[in-house]
Amino acid sequence: MPSHATARTLKLRGPLDPSAYVAFDRVPVPTFVLELIDRHEPSAFHCTYVNAAYRSLLGDEHIAHPPEECLPLGSVALAEPYLEQASAAATSITFEDPLTFPGRVFEMVVAPVFDRDGRPVQYIGTAHEVTARVEVAAQLDFLQRYDELTGLANRATFHERLSGVLPHIDDFDTRVALILVDLDEFTMINNSLGHTVGDDVICTIARRLEDVLRFGDWVARLGGDEFAIVCGDVAAMDDALAVARRVVAAITDPIPIGEDGEVVLHASAGLVLASDARDESARMLRDADAALLAAKSGGRNRVEVFDDAMRTEAIAKLELVNDLHRAVRDQEFEVFYQPQVEFTDAAVVGFEALIRWRHPTRGLLEPDEFIARAEESGLIVPIGAWVIEEVCRQAARWKAATPELEPLVVAVNLSARQLAHPDLVDTVSRALAASGIAPSSLALEVTESMLMDDPELCSDALHALRALGVRLAIDDFGTGQSSLGYLKHLPVDCLKIDQTFVDGLGQNPDDSAIVDAVVKLGHALGLAVTAEGIETDQQLRELTALGCDIGQGYYFARPQPGGVVGALVRHRLRWIPHAQAS
Repeated sequence: MPSHATARTLKLRGPLDPSAYVAFDRVPVPTFVLELIDRHEPSAFHCTYVNAAYRSLLGDEHIAHPPEECLPLGSVALAEPYLEQASAAATSITFEDPLTFPGRVFEMVVAPVFDRDGRPVQYIGTAHEVTARVEVAAQLDFLQRYDELTGLANRATFHERLSGVLPHIDDFDTRVALILVDLDEFTMINNSLGHTVGDDVICTIARRLEDVLRFGDWVARLGGDEFAIVCGDVAAMDDALAVARRVVAAITDPIPIGEDGEVVLHASAGLVLASDARDESARMLRDADAALLAAKSGGRNRVEVFDDAMRTEAIAKLELVNDLHRAVRDQEFEVFYQPQVEFTDAAVVGFEALIRWRHPTRGLLEPDEFIARAEESGLIVPIGAWVIEEVCRQAARWKAATPELEPLVVAVNLSARQLAHPDLVDTVSRALAASGIAPSSLALEVTESMLMDDPELCSDALHALRALGVRLAIDDFGTGQSSLGYLKHLPVDCLKIDQTFVDGLGQNPDDSAIVDAVVKLGHALGLAVTAEGIETDQQLRELTALGCDIGQGYYFARPQPGGVVGALVRHRLRWIPHAQAS
């Protein structure tokens, strides 16, 4: 391949003598020589030489052709625009010749040969086929810009396209709409039918979305079961709402699977309109996501339009997440403990650990004011790890103060993200080892709905935790529609009856029947049964009559810091019913 240095050397020698071509016959690189016909017209040339390697590159059907028919690769005109650029140094040319060489891509490097007056009189070039390289580059570009499963634009391309449109919306008498769509039951399909079926469903939905869009609208897959649709010619909000409703309707049509089966999905959609050219793609996506969350919380097959109230709520959420980051860093959390009382002898047998956040400006916050945001942001993992460590440290302090007494059991709630996190077992193991408490002094609680969302993952995690020796409980039992056949295989020690059923005891016969069934089921499986949220004498009497084992709630005591309940631990105080106390 001639270089710039080669061209300068040839400049001193002038045009190549025809006898010099013999040297190129021994060069394995496909090589050719062009000769100018008119020095004042760089594109007027003819080919005077091609070597054997060049002829081999073209294929058998071109080997016998004269040089002027072999360059450049079947179409001399393709190289003409580049020769003028090669007037001073080597120039690289990549091109296709679909008529003569369909499906093949070539790269040529052309360098000038100068006469003694510094004018180009010849060009020496080399040629290589780069079809494979171009195909790989195109594939890599596709993978970077498009979703491999559906072929739709991916998140990066979505932002690039939307960012390119927004600065120009003031130039037209229309607006740009963004519709964010999320499938409501897609996780269930993956868990029950497998990821292959799930992939087929996603592809079907992608094609349906493309079919219902207007001319000029386009759809991207942002990941998982989330899609974004951009409508670039929206005269009014009603236009965008019509598209969003068509999209939701298209998703809810039954989707065939296999030979005879079908699945029915539901979808939620959030809609936002760009207000002016100053809007940004990230901001529109954030606002559409806020509208989507409102749609999902309102039920299935809903479309919600973003408004100022949602913007205020979104800003508040962002500020709360920022505060949570600081709280994790500065350890602003505290653990409160609520006693658990055994009904048979009124003894305190343990505590449930409940987190509180001592916010520097808002005061002491209850879990329902921040746990949901911690879960969404992923901060629940470090927060939950700190709670487990702190509970183990507190249990060790209580044990050191009462070495002669049986250790009390302290229960900690696990979130869905914690249960799915690969470091959970190591986190619990490290906390137990650092504190020195017996593993049986720690109980971990998971909700029934968590078990149903991903039964296989939960089962594996619970068995791994049980191997450490900790106790396990299912919280909010009766609300998650779990399979009894599945339940009997889980390594749990306790069922906790949800407070919603305890509230109606003595007033609602259905609640009494449900609690009775849960108690009998738990005892049949050899499990203890705990009732949450006890607040009245009547609820206590009902639970005792139904054979419930343990209870907790404001009727006994409100949650208190570890230091406050220390006396209860040291003296093993028993609960005294109100009637006896009076």
